[in-house]
Amino acid sequence: MRSGFNIAGDKLMFAGAAVIFALGCVWAANGQREIRRLRHVPVAISLTGPTYQPTQLPRPDTAKGAWISPGETFSGPGGIGGLFTPPGVYHDTSASPDCRLLAVKPEPFRLQLVGYVGVPGDYRAAFVRPGHPGTLLAREGHCFADLELTLTKFTVNTVSRTPGLAASPVHAISSQAVLADHQTGDEVVLEGGLLRCTATPLAVLQSADDNQPRELREGDDYQAGDATYRVERIQLAPPLVVIARQGLDSTLQERKTLHPPLPLSRKGRMARDTDIVPAGGVSAAGLAANSN
Repeated sequence: MRSGFNIAGDKLMFAGAAVIFALGCVWAANGQREIRRLRHVPVAISLTGPTYQPTQLPRPDTAKGAWISPGETFSGPGGIGGLFTPPGVYHDTSASPDCRLLAVKPEPFRLQLVGYVGVPGDYRAAFVRPGHPGTLLAREGHCFADLELTLTKFTVNTVSRTPGLAASPVHAISSQAVLADHQTGDEVVLEGGLLRCTATPLAVLQSADDNQPRELREGDDYQAGDATYRVERIQLAPPLVVIARQGLDSTLQERKTLHPPLPLSRKGRMARDTDIVPAGGVSAAGLAANSN
């Protein structure tokens, strides 16, 4: 029985080998036929038409011309400029020989809330004016006529804060004043101990002749040595100031871009003014301020 299976397997193997051999012969015959056909295919390129004749290229125009006179510079029609000086109006310099930029900051609001005095039911808000000594005390309804401001509301509240990873909250006193601005017709909210700024930028400039720096707005003129400058542009971020030097006849002579010597902030934001400290009139025990 086993020998019968072996004979049948051998027959199958022989039949498979015969089929494979036959297919190989067919493939070889087709390949030889294709090779014989390719041997008779012409491969040379047949060129027709006239023989190529190179054409004469046009000669470049080498006519000599006069140099164009340079344009006027900031020094006037007779100004001298370098041959390779790039064209431009703004000169990006970090300092001027007559003045230097110390900082660029937003203008503080004309009244700042620093705390309060009194007892519950009889509180008086404590204000300071930036750049002026002393402390101003006022109750609700008080009008600051010279500042065109009226205190319409003043509140003192206790708030709870959880600083950092502290387990228990910390209670703090929060004071808030609402002022009516008669210049703009808006209401201005002041938080105790927080500096309130406007959208107007200020440039802090100092010249070699000044002992104290000066805060200037766009459009202000100032004298630095023998030169008169006008602040044309103030930008908060990135901080820069564009100043224009004027001649005796108020004509523009030079324009420069000034940058502060150091970044205004270590955390990538605009640094604020120094903390507002009352200049007298209220004792330390009677003045309560926020400490955010």
